[in-house]
Amino acid sequence: MQHPKARPLSDPPIVRRAVVDAVRKLDPRVQVRNPVMFVVLVGAVLSFAFMPLNVLDVSWVRQVLHLGAFAYGMLGAAVTVGVIAGSILAGPLMNRFNPVRMMLAFLALTALSYAAFSQLPYFVPDLVVMLVLGIGIGVINPIAQTLFQRATPQRLMGRAVGALMATVQVASPLGAMIAGFVASALP
Repeated sequence: MQHPKARPLSDPPIVRRAVVDAVRKLDPRVQVRNPVMFVVLVGAVLSFAFMPLNVLDVSWVRQVLHLGAFAYGMLGAAVTVGVIAGSILAGPLMNRFNPVRMMLAFLALTALSYAAFSQLPYFVPDLVVMLVLGIGIGVINPIAQTLFQRATPQRLMGRAVGALMATVQVASPLGAMIAGFVASALP
């Protein structure tokens, strides 16, 4: 019995079919229904939304707070301390509360932190807000990863993680670029 010859992965029909399937998965209606793709979508949106904060923090510290590099470093450190604290809190919180509701609550907390940061032109309150923002991010990340891994079949884990990482790595610089354009266009 003869087996058909295996076609290479670069075979045009295989590549076309893979590209069409990948583009179909980008449809938000598909992503919202599929838990794995939903986490990929949330990861992309968060990466796109959080990157402008990193880009515009320098301007905020210099032009609004009238401070220098040390203050900028302290704001970054506050976020980092918050992320560590949030990551530590995530496990016990996930054991006690619904992870999806928690993720939504901490997404709201991060959004409120952004809003508060933009309205508080004072260093110490901004430091506290950045700590709270970090806690929100620190709780969101392990919850999102846990939900992502629970929803992803083992046989697709590599492809799903690859899709998530690629999406995040594209969304982050796009968010930074757009923030730069917007900031340079503002008076």
